[in-house]
Amino acid sequence: MQSKFDRSVYVFDLFGVVISFDDSLVSKRIARRCEAPEIALRELQDVVSTQQLITGAMSLSELYEDIRSKHGLNQDYDGFLSEWKKPYSELMPGIDGLIDTLSKCAKLVLLSNVDAYYWPTIEDRHPIISRFDHKVLSFDCGMAKPDPEIYAYTERVAGFLSADCLFLDDKMENIEAAEKRGWSGHCFTSVAAFMNASATP
Repeated sequence: MQSKFDRSVYVFDLFGVVISFDDSLVSKRIARRCEAPEIALRELQDVVSTQQLITGAMSLSELYEDIRSKHGLNQDYDGFLSEWKKPYSELMPGIDGLIDTLSKCAKLVLLSNVDAYYWPTIEDRHPIISRFDHKVLSFDCGMAKPDPEIYAYTERVAGFLSADCLFLDDKMENIEAAEKRGWSGHCFTSVAAFMNASATP
């Protein structure tokens, strides 16, 4: 693929780039079992992005106990774990073709903020994950975007220089942090938009 985005390394975010997501599904599953569902839903809307959980500093059982204490969650841990691991993501339209094309001419790296408990669901549900040459996962390395250190860590793990890569992420704060490291970035909305942008002089 000849374009202004030609690089020897492509770093992909997971949620919002490789797979779509609806975090609210998880929040709703939890909130409906709490004493005050409306309040719990409001306060747990970003629960899947809990910083300590996605960096491995907190276990899911600890998060469960915290929610149970604060919101009167009426569910045992096994049920909570089962609900947590239920899919809330689908493959982004056209991403399989893009990854297939890029994998023939460049190194592919996955850089994701994700917890250790949902990650097996992703691997089982989306075989395309195996196409990546390297996977840098927040729960595994103890860091999460947009922490500047995770970009330097990714370079070391995957073995590339900052000038060699293009980073596709759906959040500008993550792209801006990467650009400070010297990476090129593209704010991803869809494969079609990426292809159009790559063809623009």
